[in-house]
Amino acid sequence: MKRIYKILSATIVVLITTAAPAISVRTAGTVETQYFLQLDGLSKKFTSRLEKAIFQEGFMRVESREALQRMVKWAAENKYPMLKEFLDNLGVSDVKLLLSVFQKGYPISSTDFAPVVEPPEVTGQATVLRFPFKETFFVIQGNKGAISHFKDSNDEYAWDFVLMLDGVMCKGATHKNENYHAWGLPVYAPAAGKVIATMNEQPDHMPLTTKMKGANYVLIEHENGEISLIYHLRQGSVLVKTGDRVQRGQVIGAIGDSGISMFPHIHYSLDLKNGDKRKPFPGKFATYYAKTAAETDWRLMISSTPKQSEYVMSVDDYLNKFCSIPKSGN
Repeated sequence: MKRIYKILSATIVVLITTAAPAISVRTAGTVETQYFLQLDGLSKKFTSRLEKAIFQEGFMRVESREALQRMVKWAAENKYPMLKEFLDNLGVSDVKLLLSVFQKGYPISSTDFAPVVEPPEVTGQATVLRFPFKETFFVIQGNKGAISHFKDSNDEYAWDFVLMLDGVMCKGATHKNENYHAWGLPVYAPAAGKVIATMNEQPDHMPLTTKMKGANYVLIEHENGEISLIYHLRQGSVLVKTGDRVQRGQVIGAIGDSGISMFPHIHYSLDLKNGDKRKPFPGKFATYYAKTAAETDWRLMISSTPKQSEYVMSVDDYLNKFCSIPKSGN
């Protein structure tokens, strides 16, 4: 009996010493505690998950302490109107991603449409981009796509966005543009700037055809010579002209099927000025959500590039649709 007791005692000791370290408790009166209290005022759900992420090793690392300080400053100066809803709905993995952004040491800002904006030294671009559409779109072809966004081509860093409902982009006969869910939907300026070129007169052709002519488009020059290219707009839908100033979110046209396009969709890319020409550039969108058909939960994306076969949506659209629904597994 004594032998069994000794074995059990030894086993308990081993289990205790090898168990994961306990989550640290805030120390009253410390600067870090004051930081947590300030974040508590915005979202207790977020702060609870943030503490777990910071103290997952049982103590606070120096980079986490500095990140916490920067995060409090960011929160206090944040321009995003739904910051509380944004923080409330961050899952555990999202909180860890956000923490990692602040651990880099760069200043993080915000806009009225993006709660997290990394600086140009991180993103490589001056323009803070949002999607040229609303609600959920599907990336049917991403950067360096095998269909037409070939490596080293002018479209290397372009995206093709389509609207998919119940897993399909079309209801009814596939040779009719009006049967495609995206057909005629508004297209929005992804950032403020000056319109430098447009086309509005090219006819929309029948889907899934090889008889293709020129596309209708809008080109918008943003900061530091960065240029948004939005193609395949519907004939007669372009609402702006060369020389116009546009604001982010302004309707500039409608989704069509003009140009080299197999079905109604938005072709978008961000180019750089290269003398009198344009140079393809691997643009990034500031803050958005993404998921694949195989994923249950949406993932927070920060300064990232939408990938082929992902569903994507802006932060605003995500929060308006899901902010009242708790994320699973948190």
